[in-house]
Amino acid sequence: MNPQVGIVFLCLPYLVLGPGQGVESRGSGVTVGQASAIPGSYRAAVEEIERRLRRISESVESAPSSDVSHHVQRVIALCQTLGGLAGKPGSEVPSDFTTRVPDLAAKLIASMESLKKTKSPDESATPKQTLADAYSILKTLLDPLPLSYRCAKRCEEEKTYPQSGKCAKCGSDLVRVVVATVGKPRHGGILVTTNDGWYSAEATISPTGEFRLYLYDDFLEPLTIGTIHAAGRAWKRGSGKETRRPLTLVPGPAGAYLLGRVEAAMQPPMNAQIYVNFQDGKNPYALDFQIDKNHERP
Repeated sequence: MNPQVGIVFLCLPYLVLGPGQGVESRGSGVTVGQASAIPGSYRAAVEEIERRLRRISESVESAPSSDVSHHVQRVIALCQTLGGLAGKPGSEVPSDFTTRVPDLAAKLIASMESLKKTKSPDESATPKQTLADAYSILKTLLDPLPLSYRCAKRCEEEKTYPQSGKCAKCGSDLVRVVVATVGKPRHGGILVTTNDGWYSAEATISPTGEFRLYLYDDFLEPLTIGTIHAAGRAWKRGSGKETRRPLTLVPGPAGAYLLGRVEAAMQPPMNAQIYVNFQDGKNPYALDFQIDKNHERP
């Protein structure tokens, strides 16, 4: 099994990243709280807009009649904060560009309002052109931000490069480092995010040994398990490799989470490594959890 190592190839927003360029998550930059919290920095807000536009583009491409209103509304809400975020100290936005941000944000809002008015599949050419215009505006909003890139396999750990290309050490693609969405665990567990920022997972374990794995998309919105598969292993922290035990996970009630059981000897403090196949055409992701205590069920 070959776990994902943080590469994600974007489907449509070539105006922003260009074909074949990836992104990787890097730290917070977001006000911790509920999943819908507004980012606390200009960079985080613009990069969330980028991800939202990507989701809208994918939906328009695969099913023109898809309901993307929640992404559209979120982009509008983010645009309304850009002027203030650009003017904050340490925003990375040059002062001469800050005055342009409100006008650019207003144009992007207008594009989103135009998308809201397009509902018929027969009008699919209109949203595609509108999205092309939106990406052009987004590229301008990203222009003043210094970008950095990192080896997808992390063979050089935290070393970054100012341009995309290939890793000088292993030859892997350099992926763009982006701000990850950060939120509060919904079930009191341990929340981790995949290296590419595409998914998050929350692990909980009850005093009786019931292990639950909740899955989220890149906006920390819950995913229904459906055809998602996962399996892993668990071990008592500090013990040898011979004590590691398989952890079988099956869909829980209504597909709200994946369910497994940990034997009494594996109770916290414990570690778990779970491989999750999201059935999205990518290799399974390896997710590592360090669990210090049992969790109550909120």
